Amino acid sequence: MNKKTKLVTAYYAYHNDPPFWGQINRNRRYKYSLISLCLMGVEVICYTDNYRHSSVKELENLKEKFNLDNLTIKVFPLENNPWHERVVNIRKNNNPEKYNNRELLSFYHGSAQIYWSKFKLLEMELEPNTNIYWIDSGLCHPGLFSKQYSKWGDLGWDNQFAEEGKNYFDIEYRFHYYDKAFTPEKLQDINKFSEGKIINLCIQGHSDNDMDTFIERIVDKEKYPNVISNTNFPVGGFFGGNSTLLAEYIQHAYDIIDKVLDTEDYLTVDQEILWYLYVQYPEMVKNFYFNTYYHDDWDFYNKEHYGVPFEEFFTKPLTLN
Repeated sequence: MNKKTKLVTAYYAYHNDPPFWGQINRNRRYKYSLISLCLMGVEVICYTDNYRHSSVKELENLKEKFNLDNLTIKVFPLENNPWHERVVNIRKNNNPEKYNNRELLSFYHGSAQIYWSKFKLLEMELEPNTNIYWIDSGLCHPGLFSKQYSKWGDLGWDNQFAEEGKNYFDIEYRFHYYDKAFTPEKLQDINKFSEGKIINLCIQGHSDNDMDTFIERIVDKEKYPNVISNTNFPVGGFFGGNSTLLAEYIQHAYDIIDKVLDTEDYLTVDQEILWYLYVQYPEMVKNFYFNTYYHDDWDFYNKEHYGVPFEEFFTKPLTLN
């Protein structure tokens, strides 16, 4: 009997100010990416709320316009996450110089509530005999995927407006539409690749995050003395797998979050949590390794120099039939 598969994501696109400190101007990329995710043919559960905007209605309109019958919209107010008050206290009271200062990049680093809620929302969707994956709703865009994986790519991104009667808002979704990458067959390939474990997508050799601080403040260096040599860094855009194993994995993530909050002046992102989970529980994980986010549409990209692009997880076979 084949396992059920479902995808979990979120649309918190209007939470860029305190008390959430989320990313800004991502709403169109986030919602239009949902169209591609739904092409994989399984239930896509998207959590949202109506903070400062009617996001539920916005997603309902998207679902109706593009016939996204497998999109399930659920409401989870972001302030209901278990860590909200402690995160706000750190950002506004205990360490505002770092986390509530618009002059610093860390102000725009993103919302711990959003990042960490990935684990909470996955936990809410756990059910037996199921493969459950987190996938970022904003994953589908030309920075990560080349136009060859879109049916609209043959026009070339620069020629999208040549069609009579079309304006930008008519065809904007095309820039996030990758029907040759997000397919039911690819999801079957992913399930087979997982081998009943938790999939991570790991960039090799470098991280965009402050790993030195995370290692210094959070990692048990006596127990993991060689941790600095682990230079495979999971990214948070896609992870998950076997629901039984995932339930345990999420509890381990909560332990790390508690340790971060216990510092009372430090915050981290989901990617560092996933990395430490990989360090502590390598037997639970099946990794896909890549080297760069660049791809063939970047003028300077050369695979021999830059290595495996991120998009290959979705565009190349992971397993042999």
